[in-house]
Amino acid sequence: ISMKDYTRASETLERVFEDYPDAPWLDEMLLKWGVVNHRMGKREEAISKFRRVVEEYPGGNAAKTATKFLKRLGE
Repeated sequence: ISMKDYTRASETLERVFEDYPDAPWLDEMLLKWGVVNHRMGKREEAISKFRRVVEEYPGGNAAKTATKFLKRLGE
């Protein structure tokens, strides 16, 4: 993500979810995936990821940040 290679970052994040479906840090990875989608101009996909963070991981820092992104995106 820091290298701005968003396509590669998205592919990597997708593999993370396939390879580590029960990892305790998936909320942060899902949030990053939403950010990557947003930066790629994929608004609906970004919103979907941010909503998923809020729904599946409520109360955490990632959910709070995802809620801020959703508000910025008019959701």
